[in-house]
Amino acid sequence: MTPTLFQKSIFTFLLILITNLSCAQSENYKIAYEAYSGGDNETALEYFEKDVVENPNSAYSHFYLSVLYVIQEKLEVAENHIDKALLYFPESSSTMRSKAYVVKGDIAYKLKNIDNTFKYYALAIQLRPKEIDLYLDRGQYYFELGQLDKAEADFKHILTIDASNIYAYGGLGRNYLKEKRYDLAEKKLTKAIQLNDLYYVALQLRAQTYFEQKKYKEAILDIVEVISIEPDDSDSRDQFLTYSLNDYELALTELNEKSKNAPFNEFWNTTRARLYAKHGKFKLAIKEFDQLIKYVGNENNIDYLIYERATTFENAGLYDKAIEDYNYLIENDPTDAVVFSQRANAYRHAGEYQKSIQDLNVSMELDPEDYWNYYMRGWIYVEMLKENDKALEDFNTAVTLNPEDAYTRLMRGRLLLEKRNEKEKAIEDFNVIATLEKEIKEDGNCKQYALFHLDKKSEALQLMKDILEKYPSEGNYYEAACLYALMNKKEEALNALKTSFEKGNNNFKHISIDDDLDNIKQTPEYISLYTKWFEKFKVENNL
Repeated sequence: MTPTLFQKSIFTFLLILITNLSCAQSENYKIAYEAYSGGDNETALEYFEKDVVENPNSAYSHFYLSVLYVIQEKLEVAENHIDKALLYFPESSSTMRSKAYVVKGDIAYKLKNIDNTFKYYALAIQLRPKEIDLYLDRGQYYFELGQLDKAEADFKHILTIDASNIYAYGGLGRNYLKEKRYDLAEKKLTKAIQLNDLYYVALQLRAQTYFEQKKYKEAILDIVEVISIEPDDSDSRDQFLTYSLNDYELALTELNEKSKNAPFNEFWNTTRARLYAKHGKFKLAIKEFDQLIKYVGNENNIDYLIYERATTFENAGLYDKAIEDYNYLIENDPTDAVVFSQRANAYRHAGEYQKSIQDLNVSMELDPEDYWNYYMRGWIYVEMLKENDKALEDFNTAVTLNPEDAYTRLMRGRLLLEKRNEKEKAIEDFNVIATLEKEIKEDGNCKQYALFHLDKKSEALQLMKDILEKYPSEGNYYEAACLYALMNKKEEALNALKTSFEKGNNNFKHISIDDDLDNIKQTPEYISLYTKWFEKFKVENNL
């Protein structure tokens, strides 16, 4: 999602600024305007339409109709009305003509007619050259299109009109963050925060800036502040969990400190439960989810909490309990394809492969465009059931549905290379992966494997090192164990696997059959390590 500098959408912001200046108002117009002011867009649309039938030259009604039709994504109808508004607004009405050009520019942007977008914004600015919001909106569009130099010019121009505009500083900071000019980004975002310490978007962006500079403490402090200002902002809570990978104790301390005056709060407690789960502290996470489910109660929708608890059970290796929660969710809504996919994953982890395939088949029927189901079923076919032809068919379908999913290409490439001896086709998939993954992600990286298969082992090792440095998670340490084992680096593989266990890896069934680890599985060190952690898991969970 592209970060925005302010919460209001362009059209909402636009209409807030419009005052009811029409002189000769019909009864239909009055009803429509009152309905719109009260948020009743359906009634507003009906009566603005009636007004333009009686008064075809009503510029204001055409204007409002255009905006309302844009909200409905009926862009051709919207464009017709805004053209009429421009036709009927007098030349002397510079403010309304400017606003109409903005709407026309926004319609052009939605229609991907970019040249016209900026042509109409230029006309709007010509009529209101001191109107800051025009530069903000245009700067946002430039940013979204990657035209950062033009976005920068607009944000800088705003500061010549208003030297204390927080959105301009926020825009510049966001630009510099995108360009990886972290010192400048930090400086501009700090200025925005100094001007308004409740400007949470700037805090969120500065947290990203700190994180990229490996200033993990500062990143955590900023993102916790964002959560305290906007506790229901899910993106910020996800960022907090990511940053916690580099300092769990600080993250937990700050989270507890911020939430101490709210003994039980749905957002804070959910975040704490996720934090526990992120760091393999599953008992604490499950206890927190149990309390949340009880606290929220039957009068409210608790399905999302049941889902969270189910995934926590699954990650904890408690597959029967995860499946119980998924069963509850499926009984409540047997049309939710995602829950069937997740239950399939739990069955796969539990070694019940046919049940997993059955759930994936149901999910495919409910959502035939979701590539993930085909990828997962193909994985089961090739790795667990050794049905290579079926696997290849599923991987091909998954690639067709989502040609940019690197993991599907990795699995298909390996199958082609190792099971069908089609080296050229396999190398083609590995090369595509190497071009797809331009940035390190928190999870799901597989470029390191592609580089290994392309015989670029030193690059693969360096990339794996970079991944672990930036995102030292349980999953990434397991990926490192697999990569090192494939390279026959037994000591490094065992150390990475040990760290993965320490961070909460309880997927023992998967580990036991993962052929990436074949080079270390017969060693006494692996057997001892696996046995130790598996026995610890059984004791802790009374199994």
